[in-house]
Amino acid sequence: MPHIRALYQNYQSAGGGAAASPSDRRPSRQNSTGATDGTKQQQDLVKTANLLFGALEPHYVWEYMKVKYGEACRRVVSACDPSGPAADPEPHAAVQPVGGGDPDVAECCALIVFLLDVISTETSVEVQTEHLPDLVCGVLQSLGVTLTEGVGRLRPADLCCSLDICRTVLNKAQPGTRRSRSPPAALPAPPPGSVRDASRLFAALFASLVEARLLAHGVHVADSCRRLALGGRSRAEERDAGLRQLLLQRVEASGGPGRPAPPPPPAASRQEQVEAALRVAEAHHVPLSPEAGQYAEAFRSACQLLVVLSSFPATEDREESPPPSAGPGALDLPPWLSALLTVACFAPLTAGGPTGLPFSAVSTLLDLVALVTSVGAAGSQRAAVQPLLTPDQHRAIVDDTVVTQLLTRRLWRLLSPERAALHLPCVDLLQLMLSLMPPQLVENQLAADMTHPDLAVRTEAFSRFAVLWHLSREVSARRHISRSFDRCLLLMLDCLRDPSGPLHAVARTWLTHTLQRGDVTRIMEPLLLLLLTPSTARVSVQHINVRATESDAKESDELGRVYAISSVEGMCQSGGLGGCNNWAGWDELGRVYAISSVEGNVIYHVSEEAGAPAAAARRASAARKLMTLTSVAGPGGAPQTRAGTVRLPGPHQLSSALLQPISVFVNPITVGAVDAEESDADPPASLGARRLDLSGVRRFSPDQPAAGRTAADGAERAGSQTPFDGLARLFDGAEESVSLATSIVNEIVDLALDKCNLKESKWVDKKEPEQSQEKLIHPLHSFMLLYCQICLLVLQVCDSGRILYALQTLRAVLETDCRLTLCSMATTSVCSTSGQSPGNRSQQIQVLLACHRQSMQGRRFGGEQQAEALTAYRSAMLLEVVLSQCVQFIRSYYPTLEPASVTAEQLRANRQVQIVSAEILTSMFSELVTVVRSSGRGFATYLADVLQRCRVQKTLLNCLLSTVHSLRAGPRAETTLTEDIIEFNEVCPPGPAAGGSGGVAGSAHTPLLSFTETLQIQLIRLVLSLLILEDQTDQLKSDMDGAPSAGGRVGTPSASEAAKFYPGHPVPAQPMLLNAITGALKQSHRRHLHHHWLSLVTSSLPFIRRPLPHIVTSVVTQLVHNIEQLAAMYRSESRLAEDACVPPDHMVYLVESLTVICHFCMIDSSQQGSGVQSSSSAELLQTYAPGSSAPQVLSNLLQVLTTAAPLKVSLDDGGRDASTESLLNARRLLLNSLPRIVVGLAALWQAITARTASESPSWILGVPRMVKQQVLELLSPISHHHPANFVAAVAAAWHERRLRGQPKQSIPEFCADQLVLVDLVSSIRVIPIDNLVQTVRSVVKQPPNIGLNRSQLPCAALQFLLCHLRSVPAPALAECWSSLLVLLRDAGQLTPPAQFLLLAVLNEYVQRAPPLPERKDQRDLQDVAAKLVEACSAVAGACLEQTTWLRRNLAVRAVPGGSSERDQTASPEPGKPTSNGHSPEAAQWSVQALRILADLLAPLLDVLYQSDEKDRVLPLLTGVMCHVTPYLKEHSPANTASFLACSQLLASLSEYQYSRRAWRREAFDLLLEPAFFSMQEQCLPFWRTTIDNLMTHDKTTFKELLARVVVSQPGTLNLFSSREAEYELRAQLLKRLAFVVFCSDEDQYQPHLPEIQEKLAESLRLPQVAPSIQSAVLLCFRVLLLRMSSRHVVSLWPSIITELVQVLLQMEHQLSMQSDEFRWVWTEK
Repeated sequence: MPHIRALYQNYQSAGGGAAASPSDRRPSRQNSTGATDGTKQQQDLVKTANLLFGALEPHYVWEYMKVKYGEACRRVVSACDPSGPAADPEPHAAVQPVGGGDPDVAECCALIVFLLDVISTETSVEVQTEHLPDLVCGVLQSLGVTLTEGVGRLRPADLCCSLDICRTVLNKAQPGTRRSRSPPAALPAPPPGSVRDASRLFAALFASLVEARLLAHGVHVADSCRRLALGGRSRAEERDAGLRQLLLQRVEASGGPGRPAPPPPPAASRQEQVEAALRVAEAHHVPLSPEAGQYAEAFRSACQLLVVLSSFPATEDREESPPPSAGPGALDLPPWLSALLTVACFAPLTAGGPTGLPFSAVSTLLDLVALVTSVGAAGSQRAAVQPLLTPDQHRAIVDDTVVTQLLTRRLWRLLSPERAALHLPCVDLLQLMLSLMPPQLVENQLAADMTHPDLAVRTEAFSRFAVLWHLSREVSARRHISRSFDRCLLLMLDCLRDPSGPLHAVARTWLTHTLQRGDVTRIMEPLLLLLLTPSTARVSVQHINVRATESDAKESDELGRVYAISSVEGMCQSGGLGGCNNWAGWDELGRVYAISSVEGNVIYHVSEEAGAPAAAARRASAARKLMTLTSVAGPGGAPQTRAGTVRLPGPHQLSSALLQPISVFVNPITVGAVDAEESDADPPASLGARRLDLSGVRRFSPDQPAAGRTAADGAERAGSQTPFDGLARLFDGAEESVSLATSIVNEIVDLALDKCNLKESKWVDKKEPEQSQEKLIHPLHSFMLLYCQICLLVLQVCDSGRILYALQTLRAVLETDCRLTLCSMATTSVCSTSGQSPGNRSQQIQVLLACHRQSMQGRRFGGEQQAEALTAYRSAMLLEVVLSQCVQFIRSYYPTLEPASVTAEQLRANRQVQIVSAEILTSMFSELVTVVRSSGRGFATYLADVLQRCRVQKTLLNCLLSTVHSLRAGPRAETTLTEDIIEFNEVCPPGPAAGGSGGVAGSAHTPLLSFTETLQIQLIRLVLSLLILEDQTDQLKSDMDGAPSAGGRVGTPSASEAAKFYPGHPVPAQPMLLNAITGALKQSHRRHLHHHWLSLVTSSLPFIRRPLPHIVTSVVTQLVHNIEQLAAMYRSESRLAEDACVPPDHMVYLVESLTVICHFCMIDSSQQGSGVQSSSSAELLQTYAPGSSAPQVLSNLLQVLTTAAPLKVSLDDGGRDASTESLLNARRLLLNSLPRIVVGLAALWQAITARTASESPSWILGVPRMVKQQVLELLSPISHHHPANFVAAVAAAWHERRLRGQPKQSIPEFCADQLVLVDLVSSIRVIPIDNLVQTVRSVVKQPPNIGLNRSQLPCAALQFLLCHLRSVPAPALAECWSSLLVLLRDAGQLTPPAQFLLLAVLNEYVQRAPPLPERKDQRDLQDVAAKLVEACSAVAGACLEQTTWLRRNLAVRAVPGGSSERDQTASPEPGKPTSNGHSPEAAQWSVQALRILADLLAPLLDVLYQSDEKDRVLPLLTGVMCHVTPYLKEHSPANTASFLACSQLLASLSEYQYSRRAWRREAFDLLLEPAFFSMQEQCLPFWRTTIDNLMTHDKTTFKELLARVVVSQPGTLNLFSSREAEYELRAQLLKRLAFVVFCSDEDQYQPHLPEIQEKLAESLRLPQVAPSIQSAVLLCFRVLLLRMSSRHVVSLWPSIITELVQVLLQMEHQLSMQSDEFRWVWTEK
C-alpha cells in the first residue's frame, strides 16, 4: 500500500495540483485509456509504474486492492458504535500520505480508480475477463457484509463511492471464460468471481440496502409486493379460455354441429380485479427511515449499477428461469426486484421528502424492461445480454400485478400545477412506460380520469394531458420514441366536437398551441394509421377481370346469375363456385394431395396416381388439417393449376347453405406429416407440399416494422381489460397472433369441414372466357374502388366505423382552426416525425400508402415494395395524403357480398364515411381559397399540382355524375355489375321509415333522403368549393405568367363526352359538370335536390369564366322548362296529387335561381368595370344556403360582387379580358333567350293568377303572392337595364302565345294567353307608360336579334303596345304623348302592318286620352293622324292601276286566274312597281288597310277634329275615297274582300254628316250602277247603312232618285236605246227605289208615299206588258208593306189588287196555251 500511496502522491504533486479535497471523497468518473494530460513528469511516472506492475502477475494488483478493501470493510464492522451512521470526520485528503495508517473505504476506492487510470488493462485479456470481475465480486461481497453487520458505521458517501467503483470497474471489464489458477502464496485464496456472481451478490446487496437503510424498521418488501398482485387466473389462461369460447360460439352461430355449452365466465372480470388491486395498492403506504434522504445518492448509484450488471455481455449459457409458482395470485419475485418495486410503487412523493427515490426506481425498472425486450431480438448469439430481470418475471409484472397501472397513476397525478418542478421527469418516465409497457395498460389510467363522470376531474385530467403532450414533444425526439398517447389524444380531440364547456376550451387551446409549435404530425399520424389500415385495401374496378358464370340448373333456379371478380395480379378474386365442367367429381378431389400459395396464386398439387394419396388420406381421416388458404388467383402458373375463387352473389341470390362467407376451398388433406404418430408417409418433395404453420400466421400491422416484433409483443398486448380496450385496439398495431393449441385447431377445423359439403362444390376454370367489360362496368363507374382485403379464411370486411371515427375527428380538428391546420399540414411532410428510429410511424405510413396504391392497381396489398414506390411519398405533405385518402374513401364501395359478411350497419357506416370525407374536403377547399389568396403564386402552383396528382377534379366529377345516373327514374331493363354494386351499397338511413330495401331506383315517394342523395348533396358543395379553389389558383398563376388560364370546352356534350374528363381544362369547362347539372334538373322525381344543384350554379357564377355562356344558357333553358311544368300544377290539382315530389316553395326557389343567374349575366354593376369580381367562397357558400330568402340572396350576391377586390385584367393586343368577354357572351346569349324566359314566366303568371281561392293545395309550390313578387324581382331589373331586349322578348312571347289558326287581320283578336303578358308588364312598376312607348319605338325602329323574324317583331311589339294602352287608365295616357308622337312620326318608315297598328294605337289614344291642352299638340296630333291615314290609304290603293294616261282614273288591277282573293294573290311580282307608284310589297296589305280604315277612320276623325275643324277632314276623306271607289265599282269574285272592306268603310263614313260631301256623289253613282246588287250577303248591312244615311241626311237625294224613275211617253222616239233596254232600266230603278225604302226606318218615306205611288202607277200604265217592270213594281209594293204602317198603305191596296189580278190572268192565259213552246218549257221544268 505505501508504494501505491507514493505513486498517487507523486502523480498529484507532479501535476501541480493538490490532493482531492476532503469533501470530495468520491473517485473520478472519467474513463481514461492512457496517461492523463499533465506534465512530462507525470507521463514518466505512468511509464515507470506500468514497468513495475508489468513485472508482477496481472492479477496481483487487483487482488491486492480487493484484499485491502475487504480489510477496510471489516474494520468498519469491527467498530463498536451501533448508534447510527458515523459522522464524517474532519476533512482530510482522499489518499493519505505514506505511513498514514490503514486505508479506509474511501481511500481504497480512490486508489482503485487511480490504478484503473494508470495501469493499462488492455495488455492482458485475463485482466478484463477475470480479474476485474473478481474485484467487483470482492467489493460487493465485502460491502454486503459491511452493510448487513456493520450497522451504523458505513457512511452513505462510502457506500455511494463503493457502488461507483463497481460500475467503473465493470466498464473496463469484458466478457470471457474464467480459467482455474492458483492464488499467490502471500494472499488468501480469492473466491471464484464472475459477472454472474457479481450480479447475484449485488442483488442481495440491493435488497439489503433498501430494507436496512431506506425503509422504516419492520417494513418488508415481500409483504408490500404481495399487495401488487392480482387474484384469479393468469392472463394467459384467461386468453386461451376466452379464445376457445369465442371460436366455439362462432361455429355454433354458423350452423355447425352442437357442442357442450362453454364454461360459465369467472365471477369477476379482469377489470374488476385490476380496480380492486389498485385500491389496495393505493391504500398501502411504506414509510421511509429517517436517514433515507442521506442514502438517496447511494440508491441512485445502486440503480445505475443494477442496469450496468444487467446489460453486461455474457458468454455463459443462460440460467433456467425459476419455475413459476403454482398458486393463483401468488408472486415469486426475487428480493431485489421486490425491493425495487416497493420503492417505485410505495415510496412517498411528498413535497419535503426524498422524491428522487421513486423516480430512480421507476427509471431503473424501465431500463431493465427495455433490456428484457431487446434480449428476444438478439436470440442466442455468442455475446448475449443476461439481464437480472427475466422474461418470466417481466410477464409476471405485466400480467399478474398492477405495477404498470399504479406507476402510471402516481406519475400522472404529479402533473398537477403544484408539482411543476416534477413535470419533466414524470413526462419522461410516462413516455418510457408507454413505449416499454403494454400501451393499453398505461393509457387506461389516463383515459379513466379523462372520462370521469365528474366534470372537474375531467377538466383537470385534460389540463394534465396538455402538459404531458407538450413536454413529451422533446422527450420523444430525444429518446427516439415513436409511440404516443393515441387514445388520450383522441379523447382530447373528441372534446372539440362539443361546441361549449370548459373541456372544449381546454382542447381548443391545446390544439392551437400544438399546431403553432409544428406538432401537427403527432396529431395526424394516429388518424392516418386508422385510415390506412390494411383492412381498407381496395382495388380499382378498372383493374379487375369480370366473368359471368352460369350455374347448373338447380343453382340457376335458386341463385340466378353470379359474377366472378379477379384482379390483374392476384389482388382480389371473387366468383361463383359453379359454372365449369372441368371438375371430374369426388375421385379427382382425392387426387389432390396438397395446396400451396405462391405470390397469391393457389396451386392444387394433383397426383398422377389416384390411389396413393387417397389411401393416405383414408389412413389419416381422423385428423383433417388445413394445408393452406388464400382467396387470390394470379395469372400464369402450371397447366394443372386451378384457381379457387370467392363467391360474390348479389344480395338477392342467397338461399343455399353452401354459399357461406368462406374464401377458399377447404380440402380435407392429411397427407402432410403433421405428427409422427399421425402419418407414416410424406408427400413428394419435388412437388413442394408443405404444412401451413398456423402459429406463425400474423396480421400485417401498421404500427410496427415489417421485420416482425420481439417476444415482448405478448406482454404489450396483455393487460387489464378496460372500457377503453375497444379504443385501444384502434392503435394496438399488431393484433394478437394466431397461436392455438393443437386440440383447439383440430376441433374448429373439424366443425368447419363437417359443415362444408364438398360434393356440392364445383370448380371455376381460370381460362373461362371473360365477358365484355363495357357490359358489366358502366362508363360512369370507372372511378369505383372495391374493398378487397382478405384475411385468413374470409374476405375481411373493412371496419367502416373506425374509419368514420377517424374522419369525424379530423373534421373536428379542421372546424376548430381550419386555416392553421391546413397551413401546418401543407408545410409538413410525411417523413417529418418526432422519432427517427427505424420502423417509426413515418415509415409505416409511407409503406401503407405504397401498399394501397399497389392494391388499387390490381396487385397484392402486402407485396414487395419497390424503392421508387416509397420514395414518391417521402416528399409528400400531410395535406396531400389527407386529401388523397378522402377522395379515395368517397369512391369506395363494398362488393356484392353475402349478407353475413357485410351487414346493413357496415354498409351504412361506409356511406357515412363517404359523406364525412366529402364534408372534410369541402371545409379544406373552402379555407384553402383564402390561404391561396394570401399566400401568392407559389402555394397556388403547389396546390394545383396536388389536385392534379390526386385526380381530384376527375374523381369528384365522376362521383357526382354517377349519383345523378343512379337516381334516374324508370325501370331498368338490364343492369351492369357496377350498378348492382351501387344498389347493394345503398341502404335506407336509420329512421322509422327505413324499413324497405332502400334501393336507389326505388319509389319517388321516399320519405327520407337516401344515402346516394345525401352524398350527392355533399358532392355538390364539394364541387363548388373545388371550383372556387381551382379558379383562385388559376387566376394567381395566370396573373404571374401574364397569360390567361386554360380555356374550357364549350358546346353541348355528346353521349360519348358525357363521362369523359379532359385534362388541362378547369372544372366548369368539363362536359361532365354540365351534363350532371342538366341531367339532375331534368329529374322531376328528384325535385327536392334541385335546390342544391341550383345553389351550385348560382354560387359558382363569378368563377366559371370562359364556359359561362354555355352553362348559363343550358341551365336557364332547363329552368324555364321546369317552371312551365310546375305551372301546369297550379291549374290541375290532380297532377299535383299524382306528383308528390315537390318540396314546399319549390317554385319560389326556381324563380329565385333564375333571377340570380339572369341578373349576374345581364345586369352591370358600377364596380364590375372590366373584369368579373372575385369573391370569397365562404361568403358564397353562406349566401346560397338552404332557406335563404330571395331578397337576402340578391343583396348578398350584390354585396359580394361589389365589395370584393377585382381581379387583374390581362389584355391581349388591346382586347378585353377573357372573363369579361365570356360575361358579355353570356349576356348576349341570355338576352337572345329572354323570349323563352318571358314565355315561361307568362305561363307561370297565368297559372297563379287563375287561382282565386284563398287556399289551395297547389300553394305548396309557392304562395301566389310570393311567386308574383319573385317574378317581378326577376323582370324589373332586366326591364330597367335592357328595356329594348325586354320589350322585344315580350313581343316575341306575344307572337308565340298568339291564337293559332285565326284569319289574317290587321288587328287580330287578342287571346287570354296574350293578355297575361299585358298584366305581367303592367305589374312591373319600373316601366312607366312613357318609357314603354319609347322602348317600343326603339324596338320597332331597330329590332334586336332575338330569334324572331325582324318583320314580325315590330308588329308584335305594336300589338302588345296597343293592348297595353287599352289596360292603362285614361288619365295616365296623357303622360306618353311626347313619346307617342315620336313613334307616330316614324310611321312612314315602317311596314304596312306596323302602320295599321300605329293607326290603331293612335285611335286608342285619341278615344281614351283626355284632350290635349296645347293647341300645338292638337295640331301635331292631327298632322300625324292625317299622315297615317294617307299612308294606310296609299296601301289600300296598292291594288289599283291607272286606266288612262290622260286622266287619273283608277281601276282594280286584274288578278291572274281571277279565282283567289286579292289579299292573298294581289301582289305583283317582286321588284316590279305598280302603275300607281305604290311598292309591290304593299299590294298584299291593301285589304287589311281597307279594313283598318273601315274600323277606325270615321270615329278617329270625328274625335280628332272639333266642330269648327270638320272642313279640314274633307280633303283627307276625298283622297281616301279615291282609293275606295274603284274597289266598290269592281264586282268580280277576286275583289270580294276589298269590296266588303270598302263597303264597311263607306258605311262608317256615312254615319257622320260632315263627311257627306266626300262620298255622296260616289255613293249615289254606285247605287245606280247596273251591278250594284252583285255583292255578297255580308256587304248588304253596310250598304243598307250607307243608303239610309245617303237618303236621310239630304232631302233632295231621294227626290233625285224619284226623278230618275221616269218612263218615256208612248210615241216618243229614242234614237239611242231600244224599248227593251228602256224597260230594263226602268225595272232597275224601281228595284233600287225598293232597296232605298227597305233601308229606311218605318214610315220614314210616308210623306213621299203619293209620289212613290204615282211612279209605280206610271210604270204600270205601259202600252205593252213588261214582266221585268211588273216584277219591280210588285217588289216595291212588298217593301212598302214592310216599311209602312197599315193605316198608311190603304191607298195602295186597289193598285196592288188590280195588278195582282192582271198578273194572275196572264198566268192563266199562259197556262191555257198549248203551244209547242209551252210544252217544251214545261218539259224542261
